[in-house]
Amino acid sequence: MAALKHDFTIVEDFNAFQTTVQQPASESPTVQSEVRAMGYRFKTADGGHVAHFMVDGLVVNWVKGAYPGYAECIKHLQRYWLLYQEHFKPLGVDHVALRYINHLRLPLNSQGGLDFNEFLRHVPTLPPIEGLSFNGYQQFSELVKQPEGIRTRVMSATLNPEDHHLPMLFDYESFLTLVEKDRRENAAIWQALNTLHNWCELFFNQTLTNKCHELFS
Repeated sequence: MAALKHDFTIVEDFNAFQTTVQQPASESPTVQSEVRAMGYRFKTADGGHVAHFMVDGLVVNWVKGAYPGYAECIKHLQRYWLLYQEHFKPLGVDHVALRYINHLRLPLNSQGGLDFNEFLRHVPTLPPIEGLSFNGYQQFSELVKQPEGIRTRVMSATLNPEDHHLPMLFDYESFLTLVEKDRRENAAIWQALNTLHNWCELFFNQTLTNKCHELFS
């Protein structure tokens, strides 16, 4: 806490709660609750930057408006990881993960609709039935990129239309499992994160069509 006092203004206990309800055949139900300390949550005053120092891992988040870019995030993460190692003494790192949550605003056409395929390459496909079109969708996908062995969970979903646009969430998280010999090597951790970053950038750029990329220019 002393080492992070200049980074975060709020510190909270991070606990896990487990409740068990049992109903014996001839007795009243019994309820047992257990609270297990998991670590600490550090937050900035505006909530734009959060770090979870937990017994099973380190999770760091930046939200819109506070995200300084990947290179700057890694600098912070490397410092946090040294503190994590000092106080939590992990046996090793099983895997690293990188997640991006994007908010896309797709413009509706003059008829109040749009063709998702004009903007995205990762969309569900309709059966060839006349008059059938999407009113919205929510899609989950599990992808794997070989030979790197990168697993990616993708969630895309439409929200309610607003101001002649259709907002969409494009949320994807990529994982890379470390081999046994690398699980205690800091250099291997940062290399794995760089590999994930390069993959996430490629996946983002290739999933959005040129017309969608033009919305950001």
